[in-house]
Amino acid sequence: MKTYLEVNNEQNSIWIGYDERRQEYLAEAFRKVDGGVKHLVNRYPKARLELIYHDLEHHGVFSKRPFQLGQGCDGSGDACCFALFHHFCLSHALNSVELHRKASFGRDLDKYQQPNPEAIQKFAEWQGVAYPVEWTEEAYEGLIKSLLDINNRSLVAVLEETVENSTLFLEHHIREQIKQLSLLD
Repeated sequence: MKTYLEVNNEQNSIWIGYDERRQEYLAEAFRKVDGGVKHLVNRYPKARLELIYHDLEHHGVFSKRPFQLGQGCDGSGDACCFALFHHFCLSHALNSVELHRKASFGRDLDKYQQPNPEAIQKFAEWQGVAYPVEWTEEAYEGLIKSLLDINNRSLVAVLEETVENSTLFLEHHIREQIKQLSLLD
């Protein structure tokens, strides 16, 4: 779907695309409010910003922010989940774009759009996202839950395989084993 119009300011982020097949406009809108964001996805016969603003205010769904690891998905948290995924990858010297591409392999690659981690991060931070101070196994499990909640099972599978075939949490396991052995004495 082609972008028709984008509006981004301190309080609102609105994307409008034109659906040629259905001959209508699709809008995804966010508004910052106390404690979170309001989110709306709606179709319109004409792209009228004043109507989108009205619908967002009166029919937008509230979602708590900052977005936390493991927070359930209500349709508004995709950018936050992907920003957390990218942050995890950066923290562990993994290539988030390559993992995303690998997760998309086998789908219709003609329509594949390579993610822009910097733009995703910027949008997630505009909404409010809480990055963990340290990527512990518990934080990693929260990331997996969040990615599953946005129904990105293929990315979860690729990430879990990558982590299982690495030494990312090996040091933690060794410390836990030493701790348990010292308790036996």
